[in-house]
Amino acid sequence: MDDSCRQDFPLLALSDWESHGYLESNDSITHSPLTGAVHPIFGYNRDRPLPGSTSTRRWLTLTQQDYEYLTPPLRLATQMIWSPASIRLLYSILYSPRSPTLIRYKDLAVPEISLQATPVSAIITIARALNRLAESISFAFGDLSGHGGSLGSTGPDFLAYPLGISVQEDNQLTGCASFVAISVYYLNDFRRLYEQPDRNENQLLSLNFQLAVTLCHEIAHAMHLAVDLDFLNRRNAAYPDQRASILFTEPFVEDQRVAELGLCWENEVFGGVIMSSRESLNSPLFVYEWPSFLARNAEMNPERTLPARLSTTYLISLYYIRNIQSQEYWDAVRGRAPSHHTLRIRKFVGLRREYQGNNFDRNWDPGTSSEGTWPTESEDSSRVLRNDGDEDEIAALANERPRETLERLFDQHSCVGLNP
Repeated sequence: MDDSCRQDFPLLALSDWESHGYLESNDSITHSPLTGAVHPIFGYNRDRPLPGSTSTRRWLTLTQQDYEYLTPPLRLATQMIWSPASIRLLYSILYSPRSPTLIRYKDLAVPEISLQATPVSAIITIARALNRLAESISFAFGDLSGHGGSLGSTGPDFLAYPLGISVQEDNQLTGCASFVAISVYYLNDFRRLYEQPDRNENQLLSLNFQLAVTLCHEIAHAMHLAVDLDFLNRRNAAYPDQRASILFTEPFVEDQRVAELGLCWENEVFGGVIMSSRESLNSPLFVYEWPSFLARNAEMNPERTLPARLSTTYLISLYYIRNIQSQEYWDAVRGRAPSHHTLRIRKFVGLRREYQGNNFDRNWDPGTSSEGTWPTESEDSSRVLRNDGDEDEIAALANERPRETLERLFDQHSCVGLNP
């Protein structure tokens, strides 16, 4: 990261950038890259062609060379989709009863689901559902500038499966297939970086992380479409020339203010939504707790209430981005009890932002939110310093700084040396 990017955030101190790994330092550790397999849902080819097609390609118009550029982020996306918090949400999307609410979206009643306790069998259930979904889902890179600058977009796909699909073992129709469009911004940047012999590895790791997040975000949408039987039945019951106008809506998750399952997935897995800049690969990444006015789209996403007046964006450590893309981290995770905080991002220093306008929730009490619990540095500053106290053991591993890693490894070797 260079000085020009830091100048965009004048309220962050030089020590903030240093503590989060954005300055050059000799205090570094070499990590091994991820070596695991890519989940079939992200695979280049399907096991068999779609009905009516002879091609097995899942990634449309993508060359094999370009796909090889994507192997590291696809391995990371595979780890993310299998994290305990992700499994819990996907399992809830599949099996939580849809309870009615009083909220309506374009004349559709918006249901609500709850986060379900995940039995041991949930892993097998999700594995089967993802494999079923992999048979019908398609991906393509494209220009999403007309989608509000979105990095990904998922919609129903009835071309190969006009009557719907099943993600359950009994083969009863449950919903529809999905087509996932990913911003060509990613592909262009991967090509540029891999063509540079002296490429910046931090930029590449940051790009890997962002693409992996976008893909898993879209899988949450696709999983909902795969079980939205109400939408499928209404569409199939309509006259053929009216089917394109049949709408659908996603459910609220418990008491969340906004119905948007992709952002909900990010919030559950990372403890917030990932915020990045499209202006430069040097730009830092931030995370903020969701729902927030920073990701508001009232035209597309049903809301229970207006947004809160305040939102804080927390700087994401480069150490975190490096750690979770190392095989050492995931090897260490496998040796510990499963945790919903496996990929939780440490929030330490941030920038408080205030909604500009009058269209916010005036009943929102900052005293009942972390946005009010952690005050700004001073009355005339928006810099926030946060301390959540004791951190989950696995989350601490994900957020370790090099010195903390060395101390942990030293302690482990010391303990081994003391054993008789």
